[in-house]
Amino acid sequence: GTEETPLFGFGQGNGAAPSSFQVLATLMMNAYIGMGHSVVMKSAITGALFTLAAVMYVDDTDLFQVANSRYMTDEEFLAQVQFSVTDWGKLVQATGGALKQKKCWWYLLSFKFVMGIPRYKTVAELPTTPLVIPQVDGTTLPIALKEASEASKTLGVRAAPDGNPVA
Repeated sequence: GTEETPLFGFGQGNGAAPSSFQVLATLMMNAYIGMGHSVVMKSAITGALFTLAAVMYVDDTDLFQVANSRYMTDEEFLAQVQFSVTDWGKLVQATGGALKQKKCWWYLLSFKFVMGIPRYKTVAELPTTPLVIPQVDGTTLPIALKEASEASKTLGVRAAPDGNPVA
């Protein structure tokens, strides 16, 4: 909540908060997937296919994106990601929330090959166009692009996409 909307949400410890969050999160995920934002993954062990759009826990959300084509450039993929982030931000606003710039960041995992070995591109090798989040006043704010080796705490775990838990 804010001074303008002090009654927004349930207070910490409220017994109705977990089930209320589950209901809201389910509606948001279904809407987000309905907008075409999800990835299909295959279990390496069972071969089962499953659709995944995000992992959510209270106010932490990790959104997942995979390029629509293996031939996409980094710039084309960034445009795809921006479209989905904008849709997610508007869904959050539709439920009375807002994305906070200081709590948002992203990773762009794009590969280059060095002597035949795949390596993550560094931030300096990626497009310079910022990823932005929509704000309730109609403006947008840029969010930080982090190196694949830079660990961040999310969903209660500190890790980086390259597997580094402490950087």
